[in-house]
Amino acid sequence: MFYLYKAYSLIPSSRLTGLHEENDIRIDWVCYLRDEHLPCYKFVKNFEALRQAAEENNDRGYLRWLQQRTNNLLKKEEVDELEEYLKEKYGMALYLEHIPLPVDVNDLPWFKEDYVDSFIILSGRDDPFTLSSCIVGMVSPYKDLSNVDTVKEFLAEVDRQNASRKFPGDLL
Repeated sequence: MFYLYKAYSLIPSSRLTGLHEENDIRIDWVCYLRDEHLPCYKFVKNFEALRQAAEENNDRGYLRWLQQRTNNLLKKEEVDELEEYLKEKYGMALYLEHIPLPVDVNDLPWFKEDYVDSFIILSGRDDPFTLSSCIVGMVSPYKDLSNVDTVKEFLAEVDRQNASRKFPGDLL
């Protein structure tokens, strides 16, 4: 049986230098530049209907996007290697989300550029521990909302986060 995963790590901001208002920094781990594509036609729910709609709309870019996002998921072997690597090298935990097959398009990894602060490339470093796939970490602030108990507290948190971002509409 074939298993696919989303994986991430959380770093307490106290381990980082500089000022960080967030409780944690989140690193979403994805496979980047696979040698062999995952067969998205086998893994993505309603793939044939999505392919037909893309062709009817003359949108080949959508099929490339779909393939790239499917390739970002991690296979079981990659998760095992990554977990060992992070534990041995950084003492960092890896959290997993098993992705049931077939994959719903909405469950594929996708990152808005505004929410990614930086990238961590694990493969290709001069490191005695190498990974068989190129794994990249997408680093973004992560706010645990478990301490928000009321709508007022939630809206205050949204306002605080939005105050630090510039949106395209704000330029007018």
